[in-house]
Amino acid sequence: MFNVYEILRSKHSSKISQYFEDIIIYPFTMREAVIASQIYRDLASRGKVKVEIDILISSIVNETLITYDKDFYDISKVSKINVEILD
Repeated sequence: MFNVYEILRSKHSSKISQYFEDIIIYPFTMREAVIASQIYRDLASRGKVKVEIDILISSIVNETLITYDKDFYDISKVSKINVEILD
């Protein structure tokens, strides 16, 4: 749901929201909260804290995350997510 929120608040919402019914929305549960807190601590220990929403998104990723957001590169270094950064 975090990604849905980010998309709906963006200027691209009208172009993308039509695809929501065709995507899987992963839940944020206690398991993801634990993962997110570990990602946060690991980033903080390296002096690379990122915005909360990116950390929360990272905690629910079950497949490769494709994004333009280069912050996910640092997050991938402290987590088990695969990230493909688009130019």
